[in-house]
Amino acid sequence: MEENRVRPNVVVYNTLIDGYCKKENLDKAKWLLGEMEKMGVRPDIVTYNALIDGYCKKGNIEKTKWLFEEMDKREVRPDITTYNVLIDGCCKKGNLEEATWLFEEMDKSGVRSDVVVYNTLIDGYC
Repeated sequence: MEENRVRPNVVVYNTLIDGYCKKENLDKAKWLLGEMEKMGVRPDIVTYNALIDGYCKKGNIEKTKWLFEEMDKREVRPDITTYNVLIDGCCKKGNLEEATWLFEEMDKSGVRSDVVVYNTLIDGYC
């Protein structure tokens, strides 16, 4: 693309990052996040959700916390997908306290919970 003087936009980066995350190539996905920022393309909620989902599936909750904090610093508001993925990741790791905290944070931030969140929490507590 660069050879043809076409600059990738957020959609192109998100597609690549999501693909790398699905293939469990998180190092490449994280590298692309850095490249994206170097090129002046601002990561959006889709970018962060793809990365958070990738790290949750690998069980790397610490990295998801870092990404969640980065979102806050960059004023990217978490959405229902962000919370669903994070709560699911915490439940799968047996960290119900963190999952409950996230649920409460979701409510405080004005993000309405859905049936997926409730089912995830119920499953986690069972």
